[in-house]
Amino acid sequence: MSIHLVSAAHPLDTAAILSSLAAHAVPGAERVDRTAGTAERLLPIDGVNHHVALKVLPHGIEVDVAAEPNNPSKPHLESICAVVRQWFDLDAHHEAIGDTLGDDPILGQLLNTRPWLGVVSNPHPFELAIVTVLGQQVSLAAARTFSGRLVTAMNSLDAQAGGAHSPSGLVAFPRPEAIRDAPTEWLRAAIGITGARIRTVQAVAGAFADGLSFDAEPQQLRADLLSLPGIGPWTVEYLALRGFHDPDAFPASDLVLRRALRDFGVAAAEVSAVALAWRPFRAYATVHLWNHALPPEA
Repeated sequence: MSIHLVSAAHPLDTAAILSSLAAHAVPGAERVDRTAGTAERLLPIDGVNHHVALKVLPHGIEVDVAAEPNNPSKPHLESICAVVRQWFDLDAHHEAIGDTLGDDPILGQLLNTRPWLGVVSNPHPFELAIVTVLGQQVSLAAARTFSGRLVTAMNSLDAQAGGAHSPSGLVAFPRPEAIRDAPTEWLRAAIGITGARIRTVQAVAGAFADGLSFDAEPQQLRADLLSLPGIGPWTVEYLALRGFHDPDAFPASDLVLRRALRDFGVAAAEVSAVALAWRPFRAYATVHLWNHALPPEA
């Protein structure tokens, strides 16, 4: 066992972090306990899946890496902590964000309520891409259901496809090659999605298998993603926000975002123009508006 505290440069909005983790957790691959403030999953680092347990604290994330035969060396532990730092936006520039958004008639009041709200991303770019495709035009709950079915189906098809089990029984998200090469109709039926959607899932898997990386130049990455069947601007901007960490990413057509803005008298046709005042931090504006749209208990 190796425990390390990854400190944040600012206080953390622990309730918002745990809410986001729970809302996006893939059944079978992640476990989140909002009451205990904990989460666990298998985290792929340099081709090895490490069981990682996290505790969300007011000033950082406690990382517990399970002892295994291939227990991470110090370099791997450093890599895991670096992923966690980016995953939870621990170096967010809140002072600059506040300077840009604080006087805005909409965002100013939201920042006053939740000044430390950050962008909780996903530590596994391929997983995020597939889950996002499965979440197109459906609720978050439906996206989690589809994602859980995918993980279950792939793990049953080939134990090697999903990687190792964690000590707690969780499994790793399937590899791109495994999803790309799975029988299309079998996988479509197992997940319960349309033929068009499974074609997009396997096209995205094929692109990652061929070397697509979120570390690529952002505009080229956007173009590469848009060239795939079934990938449009909303998907690309959502991935930019939660995947390749663009602080100005803005999914202008997002329905939850638009619903939140209606509360402030902004019509759908005005969203993009109003958001120009939030540059270069439109991603943070989006997260604040998503948070505003949540029910009070979320």
